[in-house]
Amino acid sequence: MGQHLSTFARIYRGVLGVLITFVGNRWDRIQNRGSQRNEDTSHHPQSLKTVASVPITELSGCVVNTSPQATSCRFRLLDVASFLDMDTFEITEFPGIIETQNARTDLSQIILPPYAAISYPWRDLQHPQGTSAPSFSVAGALHADPISIDVLKTACLAARAYGCGYIWLDRLSILQGDKKDKNWQIQRMFHVYKQCCVCLVFPGGLVRLAKLDDSTTWIDRAWTLQETVAPGVENTKVVIHLSHPTYTDYLRHRCKDVGYTERFSDLYVGEAK
Repeated sequence: MGQHLSTFARIYRGVLGVLITFVGNRWDRIQNRGSQRNEDTSHHPQSLKTVASVPITELSGCVVNTSPQATSCRFRLLDVASFLDMDTFEITEFPGIIETQNARTDLSQIILPPYAAISYPWRDLQHPQGTSAPSFSVAGALHADPISIDVLKTACLAARAYGCGYIWLDRLSILQGDKKDKNWQIQRMFHVYKQCCVCLVFPGGLVRLAKLDDSTTWIDRAWTLQETVAPGVENTKVVIHLSHPTYTDYLRHRCKDVGYTERFSDLYVGEAK
């Protein structure tokens, strides 16, 4: 038991570091990448198109369908400012690939603003029986768990914290009922994650935030592993629900919960940095 909790302690400290530490040079790198992309955009004016716009007050229970307004084989991103500042769920579509571009892999000619890419399993953690939260579904992907509005707001807040004004989330960014668009997007999936400013991992899915001791399926899937390998470890952040104000408080609770009776100091010394 002590060995199990010691391992758990190391994992917790690592996740805390990933989740809440803003390293100076990493923050500068994000800001610089954002500035470079914004400068590029100013030299290549493009016409953007809104393919979905729903007041957040009307989003719960909806089945969002961007297909009627969208053009196949285009990139689409969730607008963070619209969601957080204007209480509007809005998906923006960007112009297509130019003729001289490598149609399969090269994204350099598509001018995209700084964006966060979301990595998560489509089906995983659920609310306790008898409880629920405001959520919505996506046309063509009704077999997946609904997307919690609160979890999506958390994603927007995290994206903004890392200097991103948009979010790429497969269920929202891919036309789920359009086979041509799906194939086009899947061919570019690695590069979508590679070029994001930050990859935000929601290991328990989008119904609710995972707690540190939740068992999730995220780590078992090769697909989600690729999503974090592409941007690199330093550009990947795990988003979880912290149930206690400090790591020590959490660990004391877990020790009591599992009946760990050895001296606490033998298990853990000091606070997480």
